[in-house]
Amino acid sequence: MKTKRILLFCFMIVTTLSGIYSQSIMLTQGDPPTESYDPRVLAHYSVTELEEMRTLTPNDYIIFTYFLTQSYSIEHMDCFECTPVNLQTFDITRYEYLRKKDETMIYEDPKHGFKLTLYSMQSLPYRTPQQEYLLNH
Repeated sequence: MKTKRILLFCFMIVTTLSGIYSQSIMLTQGDPPTESYDPRVLAHYSVTELEEMRTLTPNDYIIFTYFLTQSYSIEHMDCFECTPVNLQTFDITRYEYLRKKDETMIYEDPKHGFKLTLYSMQSLPYRTPQQEYLLNH
């Protein structure tokens, strides 16, 4: 009788541990959590596309994530009766046409309550193909 209890107890432990192990494998094999990517990048690429880009073309991944998140600075401005922009999901592509080749551009939008500083193309350590083209022509 005692042997049956020990065997049953061991069986329960092994079953529990294998269930925990298989759960952890499933969690690590799926898509990475969306929280690990900046919302400004997720507005343009899916998690799957980002993972593929990160693996297959890491330079492109660095260039585009830098462009979408670090090629500018943005800050909130106090405004009265305005529709404030969400700085967490700000889309730089809508303002890229303002970027200069060799000087920093500052754009203030009181209607949407933000001040945007676009760093010059020459100062960017990573440039998109379009920026490279514009800089060299």
